[in-house]
Amino acid sequence: LISRAISLQPQMLQQYTAENLAVALTEEIIAEELDRLQSIDVSDQLALMRALRIIRQKLMARIAIRDIAGFSDVPTTLYEISILADRLVDETYRICYALLSEKHGQPQTEMGEPMHLALLGMGKLGGFELNFSSDVDLILVYPARGETDGRKPLAYEEFFRRVAQLMTKFLSEVTGEGFVYRIDLRLRPFGDSGPLTCSADAFEQYYMVHGREWERYALIKARCIAGDKIFGAAVLEGIRPFVYRRYLDYSAFASLREMKRLISIQVNKKGLKENIKLGRGGIREIEFIAQAYQLIYGGRDAQLRTQSLYAVLSHLRSVEVFSREEHTALISAYDFLRKTENQLQNWDDQQTQALPESVELQTRLAKILQFGSYEAFFEALQQHRETVMQRFDALFAEKITQSGDGESEHAGQLTGDVDASWQGADGLSLLWDGQTSDQEALIPWLAEQGASDPGLFAEAVSDLLQSRRYRAVSSDGQRQFQALLPYLLAEISEQNFGEALSVTVFSRLMEVIKKICSRTVYLSLLQEAPLVRKQLVEIAGRSEWLMRYIADHPMVLDELMGQVSGFALDDRQQLMVQLDSFIENAGEDVELQLDMARQFKQGQIFRIAVCDIAEKLTLMEVSDRLTMLAEILLEKELTLAADEVQRRYGKPLQADGSVAEFGIIAFGKMGGLELGYGSDLDIVFVHNSENNHALTDGKKAVEHSFYFSKLAQKLLHRLTTPTLIGPLYEIDTRLRPSGNSGVLVSSLAVFAQYQREQAWTWEHQALCRARLVVGSELLAQSFAEIRQQVLCQSRDLATLMSDVTTMRDKMRQQLASKDSNKISLKHSDGGIVDIEFLVQFWLLAHGVEDQKIVFYSDNIRQLEALAKLGAISQQESEWLISTYLRLRELSHAQRLLEQDFGHQQQAIEQLKPRMQQVKAIWQSTFSV
Repeated sequence: LISRAISLQPQMLQQYTAENLAVALTEEIIAEELDRLQSIDVSDQLALMRALRIIRQKLMARIAIRDIAGFSDVPTTLYEISILADRLVDETYRICYALLSEKHGQPQTEMGEPMHLALLGMGKLGGFELNFSSDVDLILVYPARGETDGRKPLAYEEFFRRVAQLMTKFLSEVTGEGFVYRIDLRLRPFGDSGPLTCSADAFEQYYMVHGREWERYALIKARCIAGDKIFGAAVLEGIRPFVYRRYLDYSAFASLREMKRLISIQVNKKGLKENIKLGRGGIREIEFIAQAYQLIYGGRDAQLRTQSLYAVLSHLRSVEVFSREEHTALISAYDFLRKTENQLQNWDDQQTQALPESVELQTRLAKILQFGSYEAFFEALQQHRETVMQRFDALFAEKITQSGDGESEHAGQLTGDVDASWQGADGLSLLWDGQTSDQEALIPWLAEQGASDPGLFAEAVSDLLQSRRYRAVSSDGQRQFQALLPYLLAEISEQNFGEALSVTVFSRLMEVIKKICSRTVYLSLLQEAPLVRKQLVEIAGRSEWLMRYIADHPMVLDELMGQVSGFALDDRQQLMVQLDSFIENAGEDVELQLDMARQFKQGQIFRIAVCDIAEKLTLMEVSDRLTMLAEILLEKELTLAADEVQRRYGKPLQADGSVAEFGIIAFGKMGGLELGYGSDLDIVFVHNSENNHALTDGKKAVEHSFYFSKLAQKLLHRLTTPTLIGPLYEIDTRLRPSGNSGVLVSSLAVFAQYQREQAWTWEHQALCRARLVVGSELLAQSFAEIRQQVLCQSRDLATLMSDVTTMRDKMRQQLASKDSNKISLKHSDGGIVDIEFLVQFWLLAHGVEDQKIVFYSDNIRQLEALAKLGAISQQESEWLISTYLRLRELSHAQRLLEQDFGHQQQAIEQLKPRMQQVKAIWQSTFSV
């Protein structure tokens, strides 16, 4: 390459001094060379073609010399080659566009401006990783259809087709000066059978309707390198949902594994084992490692949506997918392989990755790469290959082996065997294909697979196969289920549930499959990831509620990836960082923001529940975590809502220049730190503006009262809008001043006045379990002072007793079971509500004696404070605390473990004496 360039331009060597070569190639340097084209008549095609080739030869020689002499590392060399290709392709496109426009006129946008192609660079060019002799893979897209405005008008499609043909000739035709680039347009929609260029609508429609898995892989690298780059970026954004799925996409492993298998066949057939790109441990395997993570996680993690392999590997290191050592080893191997590839292609400007066979060329290669001998080079190459092979095999392992003790040992993180033993059985094959509903064909096959009760197992499978959801699944999805089923049966057998529970576990699994079978990515996940499969079966043996949660929210299965011994639950700060990352991945797309917040919530609830059923969290720890999660989500959604409202109206400034603040008060279970898995949020909105009629500082200024009302409405919209995933939370705001007839958000001053002068006793009872959960410390302190003043005011004891008991009677009539044989842990006499009402009565009765007793909003610490004051005895406090916790634990278990009344009867019988004692305390308290 260098010698050819020198033969064309002997004076070139004089320019390439050490000082000159120390400077990296920039777009400015390239532009200076391209300026020489301005002196050539645009109609002199041969002169233009010759000039383009000479410029390319000169600058490629400069890059090659810098590379060999050590002025440039591998990433820099690849980047320089790529930006040179960008500019040469762009300049050639401009020339060809001008030539065709002179004859046929220009395509124009609706605004009357020239319309241009977007030239999408694919492969290594898209990733700024082009070789010295790479093909340039392009896809050409134009904005819209129409007709040029010249004397011989052409349809835009025909105009741009001719531009593409002329551009290919300019760049690829071999002349005495060589060529510029070999252009390959076969990656376009429909390949060779499709038009050379396509409109934006046709481009997007193709991928949404006809796009294949390998095209997702190819489009990872797509980058607009020339033409209309703004339009090109928009085009690529339009097909992002095709490339990067919103959910974690484990089907990518199967498709990438299949691509690798086909490549391996070609490698063996053509004798390419020593090919440093396609052979084992080669460049392609490193690319597959990076792109597997991109395809699977890129929908959620925006930093993986990059064309650069270096950037992907760096990010995977930062999120600890790779250790520092693994990352360094992969980068070192990639640099070594690419540097070797560069030198192989430098010799004769040929696209080759084959190691030389002659001793002369082997010696030359070793010397250029600074090895003492070819043997030393080859030993280093083999070490790098081994590093790549180990990491690749760990990620794309294809077999499950059995250890000597019978336990499954997975050769890697992901597996992909397909058990097709059923295919020999005609009856079973007909059943799978939906041609018969005779489940008897399943029984012998299930028995062979180790089903504990083949008849009942067959009933569950047959029910799934006859379901409307399963019948609507694609044939590929049905095959995935058929391949998955033996794995599930093996896992149930391995976990030794016993016959009765095994049938229950299998039925629960089939119900989940019935719900998720149309989302075949999850069938792929369960087939590919043995760890996920194992943990799902374990969960099925513990909780029907959690299995229903998985069926309703299958994305939570992603949370099981990489969890070997349960979850290490994150602290508040870590959760906030993760939530920020989730929302940032949605960009400015509000709908996607809502989905990402809901995905985050579901994933965290699932983590908590898994730890809960594994008895790694106490009931209070579960409630604390669910409450903390709600607080974090409320805070984030308020921030996003405020950003949106402030962009329109500005900020609500106080007289002193400070910004008036918005706060959220939580009541009930959230206020009392007792949230359950399906709890609603009882919240009230307040602000601290001193003047409701003051104006915001935006271009569209509005009164503070209007601003805060809009903010509250926007927040409620974000919280309650039912996306495909559902609402974030069910929200109840009826505890605000004057209830549903009151304004949605009020100032703290109005809230305080209402609580002091108009609130009913039951509203003060609710205030006992209230706290400000979102807002500044100053706002929280202001609310705490109001709450303390209201709760600790002097009260008429007889009136207070009457109000509390009257409200309790109303609740009992409305909510308690009419069947005296059925005990409600919450509403029956002596249950949870009785204890809560007792605590609230004592707080309101004794608050005037010591304000400290209302400091906390949860029942446990309130009971402790009441005992410390002497309002109740220490024995009563401890008894009520232990009874309250036991009632809540049993109620919680009924929900999480789906234990019905019959299963709970013994525990309830044990609690009856405690509930009788609570009833006695109630009677003695209110009989005064």
